[in-house]
Amino acid sequence: MITVHIVEFLSFIPVWLVIVLGAIYFYRKNEEEMAIWKVAILIFVGMFTFDFHWNIENEWRIPVLPLGVWIVYFFMRKDSERWQRARTFVWWGFLSSYLFILSGLIAILLQSIIYPDDEVQTFLANVENAEVKTIHSSGEYNISLDPDTFSEALDTATRKELDFNQWRDEQMNVEQEHAEEFPYLVEGVKAEWGSGYIPVVYVSKDGKHLLISTREQQYYFETEKRLWE
Repeated sequence: MITVHIVEFLSFIPVWLVIVLGAIYFYRKNEEEMAIWKVAILIFVGMFTFDFHWNIENEWRIPVLPLGVWIVYFFMRKDSERWQRARTFVWWGFLSSYLFILSGLIAILLQSIIYPDDEVQTFLANVENAEVKTIHSSGEYNISLDPDTFSEALDTATRKELDFNQWRDEQMNVEQEHAEEFPYLVEGVKAEWGSGYIPVVYVSKDGKHLLISTREQQYYFETEKRLWE
């Protein structure tokens, strides 16, 4: 399924604009003229880094060591003049790596404003083709889902906190024949356009609780009405 992450896409535009403007500035300050394609390669290589990976909901790659700078220096170390001409651009490439971190932070802020994750409609914006599939024997079979009833129930949904680790532990400790908490899977739904979400939607036995999984994390919603009759 093709998905569009419009906020992430738009956040990259000003970053590349700053990189290009910086390259133009340094290019004009350079006393000796250099081919533009060489400048582009130097900046690109300068973006090669050793990163520190930091996982807080999203994975962050923080540049720590300028690998690209070292590579260029290794090949130019015997020609100091070439290195003097090239180092400004390769270092600019390394520093530009931090701009992408800044754009990521801005994207997260904008994402939460434009596509709030406490509203179920963000993940279930289009439910016209929604169907319920029973994935565990504890659930009922041959459930007919009415789009209007489904939409009305979603309008009453509120986000709740769920201890996923505790819930998984409980599921592991029960007997195999014990009813699974979320025996239904809702297919054919689409998230709000541009959000970048590809939701996998599970529904509880009583038809009033939704567990929505995305690539980033899971969200738990409770409705006042059943999602189907």
